[in-house]
Amino acid sequence: MKKKLLIVLISLICIFSIFIVEECIRLKVNNNSIPLIVFHIDEKYSDNSKQKEEIYYSFGFKTKITYRLDDKSSLDNYMYYIVGKEFCLFNITICIQN
Repeated sequence: MKKKLLIVLISLICIFSIFIVEECIRLKVNNNSIPLIVFHIDEKYSDNSKQKEEIYYSFGFKTKITYRLDDKSSLDNYMYYIVGKEFCLFNITICIQN
């Protein structure tokens, strides 16, 4: 019984590790991507509304993407471009990309 529990626990840890590595690689390679599994999204706007942050919460990690308002945008069409990305694993910043 202990052996089966140990095998299941090791299998779950391996699957979780593979998922985290895959997400790290995918989010770093594709600049406009968001996590595959998202539980909650927080949006924060700056005081002058020229910059916003989106924080995506997933399994054991969060991704923070910072956007800046493009000069070509109008009142009808807001256009943002990505300024930076952060990948935090268990609230520890792992990767910052600009």
